[in-house]
Amino acid sequence: MAATLTEVAKHAEVALSTASRAFSEPGRLGADTLRKVLAAAQELGYDPGRTRHPAPPRGGTVAVVVPDIANPVFGAFVKAAQAEGWHRSQTVLLADTAFDPDRERDVLAHLRGRADGIVVCSPRLDAEELLALCGRTPAVLVNRAATGVDCVLSDATDGLRQAVDYLTALGHRHLSYVQGSTRSWSNAHRLGIVTALAEQAGA
Repeated sequence: MAATLTEVAKHAEVALSTASRAFSEPGRLGADTLRKVLAAAQELGYDPGRTRHPAPPRGGTVAVVVPDIANPVFGAFVKAAQAEGWHRSQTVLLADTAFDPDRERDVLAHLRGRADGIVVCSPRLDAEELLALCGRTPAVLVNRAATGVDCVLSDATDGLRQAVDYLTALGHRHLSYVQGSTRSWSNAHRLGIVTALAEQAGA
C-alpha cells in the first residue's frame, strides 16, 4: 500500500500542512525542512502525483465539528484536515458548535447520512448520544475517550508531569489548576492527572 502524506509528515517530524506545502508550495519552506520532507517521501515511497482514488458515492465529504474555530488548536486541526482531504479528493465541511451541546446535537443530526464521515472535536455530549446521533455514519472523536468509536487523544500526562515537577523543584507546594468547562472530557482528564501528580509530589 502506498504511503500517505500523513505518514510522510510523521516520518519527517513536521506538521501535515508543512508536508503538504512541500509538494504544493515548496518555495515557502526552508531548505532544511523541504529536504526532510522530500527525503521522508522518497524513503516511504510516497508519490504526490499518483492517481487519486475516485470519490466515494456521496462525494467524499468529511465533516469536522469543532466547539470554537477561533481557538488556535482547532484552527490548526481544521487546516491539517483540509490538507489531507485535498490529497484524498475529499471535501471537508466545517461546523462550529460554539460550545453549545444543543447546537452540537442539531449539527450531528443534520450531518448524519449527508457526510461520509464525521470528526467531532472536544464534544460536549456524552459518547452514547454522540454515536446514536451519528447513526451509521463513521465517526471519530478527538479529545474524548469512548468505547465503540475511534478516538484521537493527546498525551497530557507527560506535559503535566513536567509542569508539576518544575514547580515543585522551585519549592512551590500549593498548586492551583485553572480548569475549563465542566462539560469537557479533556478538562476532567487533565484535572485527574494534575491531582494525582500533585499528591505524589507532596504539593
